[in-house]
Parts: sequence; C-alpha cells; structure tokens
Amino acid sequence: MAKKKQTNTDPAVLATFGGAALEDAMRFDADTVERMVADTTTALVQVVGEFRKRVGDLKAKGTLTPKGVSKEAREIAEARLAPETPGPLQRIGVAERDLRDRYRPELEELEAALKVAKKPGETLVAELRAREVRERLATMSEDEALAHFHRAVSEGDAEVYDAITGAPGVYRMVNGEAPSGPFGIPPELLELGAETWDTKRDSKLAKRVRRLRGMIDRLENTIRVSRQEIFDIAGIEDDPVASMAAAGAA
Repeated sequence: MAKKKQTNTDPAVLATFGGAALEDAMRFDADTVERMVADTTTALVQVVGEFRKRVGDLKAKGTLTPKGVSKEAREIAEARLAPETPGPLQRIGVAERDLRDRYRPELEELEAALKVAKKPGETLVAELRAREVRERLATMSEDEALAHFHRAVSEGDAEVYDAITGAPGVYRMVNGEAPSGPFGIPPELLELGAETWDTKRDSKLAKRVRRLRGMIDRLENTIRVSRQEIFDIAGIEDDPVASMAAAGAA
C-alpha cells in the first residue's frame, strides 16, 4: 500500500506558503483552499497579537515617552515586515511576496488557458473584428448590449464575447462617467457570464480558477487587515508599502 502523503498544517508554514503546503494548494481542492485560508488567518492574527504585546511591553517598561514608544514601534514595523527580515512580522511580508510571485502568476496562467487560442495570423484580424463589434455595441442601449453578451455566452461566440470582456476603458464610459462595466453591462452579470463561459470551455479548469481566485481574494484581505492593524498599533498613519503599491498600480 502506498504511503499517504503527510501535509504540514503548522500555521507558520502555511502562512508562508512553503513546502508541502504550497504543493497541495496548487491542486486547488476545496479542503486545501479552506485550510490555507483558515490557517493563514490564524497565523496572521497571532502575528498581530505578538506585535501588540511587544508594543505593550515597551509602554510597560516606563523608560520611553509615549512619543518614544511610537517611534520604536514604527521602526520595528517598518523594518521587519519585509520577507527577508527574520521575525514574527516576516510572515506578512512572505505571504505578500508569495501571493505576488506564485499565486497571481499561476492564476493568470490558468485564466489564459481558458481563453480561445488564436493562431499568429488570426490576431490582427481578430483585433479588427473586435473593434468593429465594439463600435457597433457602443451605438446600442445597455439592454441591447447585454442581450448580445448573453447570446455570445449561450452560443459560444468568442468574437463577441472577447470584444465585450476585453473592451478598453473608453467603452466603459456612459455620458462621460464610468459605469459598472463595458457598454453599461453590470459587473455581476459580466461575472456570471464569465463563469458560465469558462465552465463551458473547461469545467474542471474553471473550478480551479474560481477556487484560486477566491483564495487569493480572501488571503489578500487577511494580509491587508493584518498589515493595517500593525500600523494602527504602531501609530503609523500611512503604510509606505501600501502607498508604493498603489502608486505603482496607478
């Protein structure tokens, strides 16, 4: 009988997405995803608690003024959130790094695998055809555009589907304001249509994509909340890492 593979469920290991935990997560089964989210959340709550205690100990010593406590707390937080710096706060930095370097790229690859592949010679023709479709849709009402989107999903019309879902920002404007989606189509209907489209393309792969996307969203939220709590405890109004990330995305 083959020996069953043992998975390391230690929160510290799962929080840094290393070793067996990462290998298991890449299979995206529902139980592993839930365990990853739950154990990472537990680990990062522990990180926040440890930092809160550290700052409390600084205050309890009575050797520093409130301003001095805040200064040292800020220095600890800013210096030790990096994935390369050993210590409890390293878990947050490592989690952010692995989301950036492992999970998001993996999600992009899986999402790309769900798209209809085009041969090199078809790319220019497809782009010209998409432009024609978008210009036509731009003259229609939101209900008419939505009807064409539904038909494209139902009939597997990749030309119209790609033209709508890949529409640039200019087609997301209505009366000079950005609506909730291209050609005024509500985002929840776009999302529902995308799920149906992906499932029809490859149901198993689509399920893996949804699980990984959901895991990334939940872990990003956990990391964001944990980082914000650290900076709130340290009395830092502006998170420099988050600010740099926002500037880079702009």
